Formats: sequence, C-alpha cells, structure tokens
Amino acid sequence: MIGRAFRIAPETAAPDYTDTDQIAEYAMAYVGEFEVRGYLTDSAAGTFRPTDPITRAELINILSNMVDTLVKETTTVTENVSGSLLISAADGATLKGIQIGGDLILAPGVTKDVTLVDCVIQGNIRNYGTGEVRFEAPQITPESTVTKPSEVYKPGATLDRTLEYGGKTVPIYRDRPLNVFSDVDFIWTDEENENRRRLEYLGGEFRTRYGIDVSSFQGEIDWDAVADDNIDFAMVRVGFRGTGTGSLNTDKYYAQNIRGAMRAGLETGVYFFAQAVTVEEAIEEADYVISLLDGLDINGPVAYDWEMHDSTYRVYGTSPEMATACAVAFCERIKDAGYTPMVYAGTYVTYMKYDQGALADYLSWYPEYKSEKSEKLCPTLVYHMDYWQFSSTRAVAGINGRVDMNIQFIRR
Repeated sequence: MIGRAFRIAPETAAPDYTDTDQIAEYAMAYVGEFEVRGYLTDSAAGTFRPTDPITRAELINILSNMVDTLVKETTTVTENVSGSLLISAADGATLKGIQIGGDLILAPGVTKDVTLVDCVIQGNIRNYGTGEVRFEAPQITPESTVTKPSEVYKPGATLDRTLEYGGKTVPIYRDRPLNVFSDVDFIWTDEENENRRRLEYLGGEFRTRYGIDVSSFQGEIDWDAVADDNIDFAMVRVGFRGTGTGSLNTDKYYAQNIRGAMRAGLETGVYFFAQAVTVEEAIEEADYVISLLDGLDINGPVAYDWEMHDSTYRVYGTSPEMATACAVAFCERIKDAGYTPMVYAGTYVTYMKYDQGALADYLSWYPEYKSEKSEKLCPTLVYHMDYWQFSSTRAVAGINGRVDMNIQFIRR
C-alpha cells in the first residue's frame, strides 16, 4: 500500500529474508525494493514476518526512513535536505535556495501552494494535495539581476479578431501567418500496416517533405534504412533541462544520431527540451546547445522546445511575458551563432504563453497528432506552421518501436 501510494516502482525481484516464501506474490517486489532502499530496518533475526499484523510503530518507522525532513507547519525552508522532503502543512510552504537529494512530496492535506525559489530537486515531485507546486525565479538583488521581458522584445500587434481557448479569450497576432489548410488537403496513404501510413498533402500551395524527430529513447538507429524509407530530414534531441531539478543534460545519442543522419544524406536539425524561467536561463540553454554542436556541421534548424504539462514542471506559473522573452532570447542567441532558430510549441503554449507577434520571424514547429479516427485531418491551430508533428506512433525502417513523424511545408 505504501509503495503504490508513493508511486515507488518495484524493480527489485526478491527480498532477502528467511521467510520470503510466506510473502504474497503481489507484494514480493515491493518488499524487495523497500529493503534495498533501506526503508525496512526493524526485521528481527532476518525474518520479515509477513503474516503478522503491522504495528503503528512499524508503519511510522518505515515512513520515517522514507522521509528525511517533515514540514508540518507553514514556513520557509532554507536548509538542504539530503533525502526526501515531505510537506504536510495544510497552507503549504516556501522552499528557498535549497537542494533536495530525494523526492519532494506534498501530503493529501496540503491545500495551498508550495513555492520553490531557486531550488534543485534530485528526485521527483509527488503532489497528493490540492495545492500547486510553483517555481519562481530568484529575487532580484544588486549582485544578481534578472532581465525583464520588456528588455528583450516588443509586444506584437494584434488583429481585431480573437479566439476562445480554455474558457479564455485569446488575441490573434497580426504578423504571424494564419493557417490556410482545410480537411480536404490531407489523406492517409494506403499502406497495409496502419503504423506505416502517413498523411499526404494534396494541396498545391506547398511542397512537402517527411521527417522524424528522435532522442535516446529510440536507441540505436540505422540511418541508411531511415533515409531509404522516404524520410528527408531528422530533428535530433541534443539535450534537455530537468523539469524538477533544473539541471542541464546531454542526450547520450545526440552526436551519434547527428553524424548518422548527416552521413545518410538527411537534412539534420536539433531540438532542446527547455525549462527556462528567466532570460538568463534561456541564454544558458542556447549556449549549452551551441557548445554541444561544436564540430557537428548540421544543416537544419535549432528548435526551442519549452513545454509545461502540469504543476510538476519547474516552468509552471511562468508569465506569458517571461515565457516569450525566454523563447526570443534563445532564438536570438542561436541566430547569432549562425544557426536557423525554430520554436516548437503545442496549442496551450502557443495561445496562452507566447506572444506570437514576437516570434513571427522564427520557424514554427507544431504538434497535433492524427489517426485514422480523427474527425479532421488538417492541423487546427489558427496559425500556419512550417513543420507539423502529426503523429507519435509511426513505424519507420531502421528504428525499433514507434517514432514521431513530421511534415515540412515549403511554400512554392
């Protein structure tokens, strides 16, 4: 029950007790995992005693071993935590400038927000309460200033038209081209294998190319086979910033994938999974990408992939102005380094977080997945996109498993 409640993956096969044969099969892996992690420390004479009722003291002992620090009252935590930090204060808490060696856990009774200011979390964020985990940039001090969005870009001009999204009225920006596709512009190809079917553009306004985007999740790739499967370009993940920790990380296959795709004759670009909450962090991300590309002569765009799915992402709560400033700062740094910048953004980020007028000069990459059951086969975003990621489940020769498939639109 504890393992499931805390979403602990039972990866250890068998525990080491003399009465292991009495442990129920469904609990065996959890017991082994808890033993390896050091959560079980009161077993007498090497026995687990699985048929005995658990006592309150034993339960408290397990939970105590799992949690390094417990915050029971609303306060500001400023000391590092070597293990996991559990917050049970109903009104939440503030964590400032600390490093958490394990997980950050919000108990079910937490109803107000927990705010993280300049924190690093080595583990996961587990929110069982109704409050939110909010990430804030460090406070501006004379020694450390944070660039304001107004110093990075000017707000784009809007049309006299708006759209409704998520119950809110969203402006439509003047300088960003609008979507001209209709449902009759696309059809599925007729391959027998459903996962090998691709959306084909039937209109005459654009010529198109097929491409894939890959990361270490695809493992080893036979790029010659990919190129022979009617694939024209590849977008390779070069790295990412952690959604919780904020650390910069390299995709372990990025150089191998870039070299392989280039040798196979594919136009090759890269993307970086971004989590910047300040302009300084966005520039740091851009410089990190530029350093990783040193010696790799790519001929495709460099994409800024800033995503926010829920409150566990460190970018949660970032204002639209700051989100836009981060995208502009990244793209300008990339452009100054001699690369072509591109912005990857889903519907929510496109409408709710980005000033599209400020991003109009950069290539756009938009994800909206389609299947044979989709009511509309065209992308529904109000704006035109240069690249459309239309599926995450396509099969391509040379790749084990599924891969994202994209169409590039090139105006005739």
